[in-house]
Amino acid sequence: MPSPETQAGDRQRLARMNAALATLSERQRRILLLNRMEGLSHAQIAERLDVSVSTVQKDLKAALLACLEVFARLDREGLRVSAGPNVLQRDKP
Repeated sequence: MPSPETQAGDRQRLARMNAALATLSERQRRILLLNRMEGLSHAQIAERLDVSVSTVQKDLKAALLACLEVFARLDREGLRVSAGPNVLQRDKP
């Protein structure tokens, strides 16, 4: 069983990822998850979604950049995400 600190860190990382995913279009989110979570190739994703491989590549790149921007903003502004009513909260100094 993971320690409470490990569990809290895992929840925080998951919340950060969910916050980043929420900024993506539905197609970008699907492409990112199919590629990174299910391990599908660009060609497999293109076939599944009935789009071109070029579209998959462009959307995957845009999705990754958008996620990185969200993570950077959260870090820069000292924000953390939570599952509570205030999804973004400023870290206490």
